[in-house]
Amino acid sequence: MLFNDINTWFNNNLLNPNFSKTHYLEFGSIKHYNINMQIQHNHNYISDTSETKFLGLIIDDTLSWKQHIDQLI
Repeated sequence: MLFNDINTWFNNNLLNPNFSKTHYLEFGSIKHYNINMQIQHNHNYISDTSETKFLGLIIDDTLSWKQHIDQLI
């Protein structure tokens, strides 16, 4: 699904993303190279992050459990 498709879906359903809470996560290996992407919607930029909390689990960009285990300990 392209980002334009997502924008169309938001517009069709009269929804606006909250850009202060919206981030994107780029998955890769531990030795991957970061690509400097800039994603925007109506001149609002979506920031990237290296980890996020989803349904109580901390997911990082390498899909390791280190951050989640550290929080539990």
